[in-house]
Amino acid sequence: MTKQETNIKNNPDELIASVLSQDLEVPAKLLTQILSAIFWRQQLYAGLRLSGLALSSIVSSLALFFALKEVVFKMSESGAWSILSLVFSDLEVVTANWQAFSLSFLEALPIFSIILTTGAILAMLVSFRFVFRNLMQINFRPILKNRLLIKI
Repeated sequence: MTKQETNIKNNPDELIASVLSQDLEVPAKLLTQILSAIFWRQQLYAGLRLSGLALSSIVSSLALFFALKEVVFKMSESGAWSILSLVFSDLEVVTANWQAFSLSFLEALPIFSIILTTGAILAMLVSFRFVFRNLMQINFRPILKNRLLIKI
C-alpha cells in the first residue's frame, strides 16, 4: 500500500475528494432503484408499526372492557348503586341531606378501579390515535378522507 492510499484511508475528506475528481458514469436507473428501495422500506416499517399499534389497540380495548366490568362489580359490592338509586327514588331526601349523601356516595366509590378504567381509556385513545396516524402514512389517505370525512 502506498503512502497516498494510506493517507486517503485515514482521511475521509481526501477519499471523498478523490472519488469526486474521477469521471464515473452513473447508471441511468440508479436513482429510480434507490427511490423505490427507500419507498418500499418506508412502507414495510409503516406496516410493521401499524400491526404493532393495532395489537396494542386490541389489548387496550380488552383492558378497558375488563376494567369497566371491575368498576361495575366493585360499585355493586360497595353499595354505590343503592346510594345512587336513592337520587331517583327520594330526591327530596337527597336534596335535604345532600352533604351526607355526597360524602357517603364518595366513600362507596371504588377509586382504584375508576383510576384503572381511566388509564385504560387513555391507553385505548392514544393507541387509536397512533393507528390512524400510521394509516395516513401508508397510502390510505383517499379511503379515510372519503369514508370518515377526516380533513387532511
